Amino acid sequence: MSHHSGIATSMEKAQALLGRGSYTVGEFCQRNRLSKAKYYRLRKTGVGPREMWVEGSARISSKAEADWVKARELPADAEERLIERERRAERCREAARVGLESAKHPSKLKERPNRRGPNYRAKNAQAR
Repeated sequence: MSHHSGIATSMEKAQALLGRGSYTVGEFCQRNRLSKAKYYRLRKTGVGPREMWVEGSARISSKAEADWVKARELPADAEERLIERERRAERCREAARVGLESAKHPSKLKERPNRRGPNYRAKNAQAR
């Protein structure tokens, strides 16, 4: 701790983390500049780091972190496909969000167009 204020500086915290044997998910995300949401998406697709469970909480060992970083540098074909699929899904989610926010989205139109055409009822009535 800093001898001036009794509060650990961010540099001291970073140095303390470097020497540890394992990290919480939050610490791992901070070290690797990932959001927790991204971490859990990676884990769900099978490309997250190996985890160990200690007293009900997930931890990532230094070795698992190093292996994960190495695998990210040279992803295997199957893993590369998973990563690309996640990128495409993210682009689709973004396109859907933009579409929903658009003033031209059908849910925001005052008069909804009749998809069946103007004479649908008349034709249907004649068939009866």
